[in-house]
Amino acid sequence: MRKSLWVVLVLTGLLIGAAPVAHAQAVMLNPTMLSFTPSPDHNATGLDGTPLVSRYEARVYSQGDLGLLLVALDLGKPTPVGNTITVVNAAWFLGLTPNVKLVIKVAAINTPTLKEGVSVASDPFGVQGPPQAGGKPATAK
Repeated sequence: MRKSLWVVLVLTGLLIGAAPVAHAQAVMLNPTMLSFTPSPDHNATGLDGTPLVSRYEARVYSQGDLGLLLVALDLGKPTPVGNTITVVNAAWFLGLTPNVKLVIKVAAINTPTLKEGVSVASDPFGVQGPPQAGGKPATAK
């Protein structure tokens, strides 16, 4: 039942592919959209007639710690256009910790059975925030 979904982060409508092997992987900054290929079971039904995929969930992790879920975002079950589901919601990304490399995995979930198929991690992305403040200033005479 575990189906792999391909996850691609999109920034202002431009799809960003994998970085060339010879270069470091670029970090997508300030994304506003999430695009992914739906589960092959998106429209399938089980033996009892219920949908195999009830909803999708975007799960955000720190790039260095895929065992620690930072936030889960309920995507519902959007209708694919072509073979892609795109969800636009800049507010999701604004609430994330700035200046940290993050990744997203998308889970296709069957709510009644609590079974799911989880994608591989996306390319890294992050929210560009202001630099951290330095130490306490001192004045002198």
